[in-house]
Amino acid sequence: MLSLPPSDFAETCSGDPRNGKVNWPPNLTELQINSFLPPAAWWSEIASHWPKTLHSLIIRDCRNYETLVQETVSSTLYPQITSLRVDAIHSCPETYWITMFPELRFLSIPGQAMEMTFWWLIEKKKGIPQLEQLELTQYGEETSNFSTSRLITQMVPWLPRLWQIQIHESYEEFDDIWADCQDATNLLKKRVKEHNQDAGQAIHDLDDVGVLFF
Repeated sequence: MLSLPPSDFAETCSGDPRNGKVNWPPNLTELQINSFLPPAAWWSEIASHWPKTLHSLIIRDCRNYETLVQETVSSTLYPQITSLRVDAIHSCPETYWITMFPELRFLSIPGQAMEMTFWWLIEKKKGIPQLEQLELTQYGEETSNFSTSRLITQMVPWLPRLWQIQIHESYEEFDDIWADCQDATNLLKKRVKEHNQDAGQAIHDLDDVGVLFF
């Protein structure tokens, strides 16, 4: 895993000839961005040259997502990224980075961010077609109850390939989350059973399917 930012990335300027000649580590599979979000030039001129082996992106402690918005407006997509972890929701236009990474199979974000994302999906009548595993983490010291809207159960139809949801244990403090998790688990198990039957083999072990706490 490579952890950023080195100082040269932090000072990225548009049109710099070095942007397309970054010496990435061989066989790089995971990239972690810490404490800052690279400027728009970084996304369009450096990220476009990511090594083909890179499939996982982690964004830590980033509070300003403006450059992601700018990059999405320019319609640049990063389909090679199949795993994304984002740990902040402050000023986070979650709908933008969802569209930037259309082939996501694993997504880890705070529960509140997923709630905002879900209502956007409903409004736009869109889903996240490739997502298989969703992890809802705690954000800071506060954990709010999203279960009153049956959020977890409602999400399942909009994530057609989803088979597992992992939820941070902090959400267990809300009594009504259990019924929501149980209903979502039943839906996911039914889906996987049907997929296993259609495939003629066990694609996923049913013991691993459903809503889990971590």
